[in-house]
Amino acid sequence: MSFSPCGTMFAVGSHDNLVRIYSTTDFSYMHHLKGHSSYIQAFDWCCESKYIRSQDGAYEVLYFTVADGKQDTSGKSNTVDTEWKSATVHFTWSNEAIFPAGTDGTHVNDV
Repeated sequence: MSFSPCGTMFAVGSHDNLVRIYSTTDFSYMHHLKGHSSYIQAFDWCCESKYIRSQDGAYEVLYFTVADGKQDTSGKSNTVDTEWKSATVHFTWSNEAIFPAGTDGTHVNDV
């Protein structure tokens, strides 16, 4: 769970495969980010609070636009120049070289 960089939203990843977004004004539910096939393991906000990238227990990374909660299926390419507030997701452009071919991602716990 973490606050958005702009401070207006709060996100929570859970074991039901969703990331839920709440308003920090009154902590009312806004919407959820849906698309993962396993529990949410990590997620990052972009510095402008426009995108969230999330990783699940199956090591799948998905990208979402926060405003509407929609999955961006081209998110990895669309956000190549995006600055991220954190780097908890394992499989990103900035750290893809640390995973040798044929590994499943379990040998690296934090980047």
